Amino acid sequence: MIQRLEDIKGISKATAENLRNAGIHSIKELAQINIDDLSKIKGIPRKSAEKYIKTAKSLTRTLSQNEEQYIINSVISKSKSQNTYKTIKIPEEYRNHKKIQNLPEPWFPLEYMQKIRFYHHKIKDLEVELERIELNCTMEELKQFIKYIKLLNVNYKTHSQIKILKELELTPKFYDPIEQKEIEIWDIMFECSRALWVLANLYNKFSKKFENANDLNNSIIAMVECSRAYKTASYFSRACTRQEYLGSSLNPEELEFKSEEARLIAQSKVAMREENKRNFFYSSKLYSGLSTLSQRLLHLKEYRPKKYQKIRAQYNYDMGKACFLKSRGISVLDSYRNQERKRKLQEKANYYFYQAEEIWEDILDNIENLTDEERQNLQINLSIVNENILENDVEIIDKDIAFTIQDPEPIIIIPENIAYMIPRTIEFLTKYPTKILEFKRYKNYQDFKRETDLRLNKIEKLNNKKAAIGRMIKELKTLYENNDININNFSALLEKYLTKFEMIETAINKLEAIYKEDDRDKNFSKKM
Repeated sequence: MIQRLEDIKGISKATAENLRNAGIHSIKELAQINIDDLSKIKGIPRKSAEKYIKTAKSLTRTLSQNEEQYIINSVISKSKSQNTYKTIKIPEEYRNHKKIQNLPEPWFPLEYMQKIRFYHHKIKDLEVELERIELNCTMEELKQFIKYIKLLNVNYKTHSQIKILKELELTPKFYDPIEQKEIEIWDIMFECSRALWVLANLYNKFSKKFENANDLNNSIIAMVECSRAYKTASYFSRACTRQEYLGSSLNPEELEFKSEEARLIAQSKVAMREENKRNFFYSSKLYSGLSTLSQRLLHLKEYRPKKYQKIRAQYNYDMGKACFLKSRGISVLDSYRNQERKRKLQEKANYYFYQAEEIWEDILDNIENLTDEERQNLQINLSIVNENILENDVEIIDKDIAFTIQDPEPIIIIPENIAYMIPRTIEFLTKYPTKILEFKRYKNYQDFKRETDLRLNKIEKLNNKKAAIGRMIKELKTLYENNDININNFSALLEKYLTKFEMIETAINKLEAIYKEDDRDKNFSKKM
């Protein structure tokens, strides 16, 4: 029977000695200690402290049950040895001993419960990445969130969901960062919404990481997935029937707004990518679509004056940028008629730029409680819009003339409603089949995502192999320095791993060269 501290999985002899020095000599004492106190002991991080205490509590319960059973068995054997048939009186403290076979059956089968707990443990580990500056996981690992939600997405009808949550040992509370307080989880649909909210935030973090690395393709994919996660979270939050309080972060309207905002950011990244490629006509249509999305965002909910004015300014600036880029595309063509079109578009662009400039100046002058960062961003926006106005160098036109000049045709490339799934609890209420309505746009996005993922996965796998061989070479050198391996074996293994290392490096360089050549061919074919 496990009695010593060393018998707990994960506790080494050195750790056990540190625990004894801190006054913890038994498993019962370990089970009663606080997590914060245990994590202060040398060599024990907080995560390990939680694990040790949980294991100790489990072992303590098992030991107490075994002691109870031993006392009952000893009383029975004693009565048999005396050949008496009197009723055995079990002590009061052992009368409430319940038999396992009398316990009520859980809602899910045991194997299904184990799967849910496994994925719950995985996503809790990934949730820690939100607090870190650098991400230590891959986008591929985030698919575990969807597997977890698919397992929980069941129509529970009128059954007690609090009871099921306790059976599954899932997260009992959610910390709302907007309200800065904890909210108790009473509905499994709310737990699904919470997991999707975490997933959306992780995708947002990945998008920023890829953008900083100048990898716009993966940045766009991550932001679209962020929009999808927020949209699905909104559906699950709306499907809650047992949740008494939703809070602000997981409110359906807030999640819907976040989804549209992420979609808008993804569209802006696509427009910026095409502008960098000097596809002026196409990028002007994308900026026009971006302006349409901003206008739609204005009507999604009521805003405070500051937020409302910011969206209005962005809408005007994006449409001005669309007119400006179209005029740059027309400037390549050399006829009088085209030059006249270019001048009119420049005038229309400046009309929108002046509108944006006026709104940003109004925010700076009239809205109070602006942070230093907000003031700095507004000043940067004003300097950029002033440069654009000076670059056009045309006369100022009034509203009536501006409305006679046609805006560029809008293109919205990011699909609108591509949620991962809808809650099973409300599926029977919908009269239409749950199909993707924007099929063509979704198909284009899937093809783009598949191509980008394929490239990333091939190079990433090779980089992982390269890193593993690098660690092996380093370990070999350490063994040789400590005289744990003879020189013949060392030289043979070192030559073998160095050859593999060079082969992988060559393969990575070849793949990168092929991908660059493919991109050049695609850009050339588009121009033709």
